[in-house]
Amino acid sequence: MAVTPTWFDRDLPVLNTVIEILEERGRPGAFVLVREIAERSGIDAHIVFAALAAMEHTYVTLNLVLAGGDPNPQTVTGVTAEARRAVGQ
Repeated sequence: MAVTPTWFDRDLPVLNTVIEILEERGRPGAFVLVREIAERSGIDAHIVFAALAAMEHTYVTLNLVLAGGDPNPQTVTGVTAEARRAVGQ
């Protein structure tokens, strides 16, 4: 069984949106809610969270809270230099 590729259709658009929002905020300690990423990108919040979970450690730092399966209160608290290179920054 082949694995479905997710980089171009899911992960990269989510990562790009995260970096755009963090750049707009332009301050240390800024964070981004999954809900904000979903609204900006037009991608369902559960899919956004799946993308972020797949990119955790390599590209993003997540702050996870117990939320009974609701992805919306989860936050991205940072991105790596590798993430910035991946989106062309």
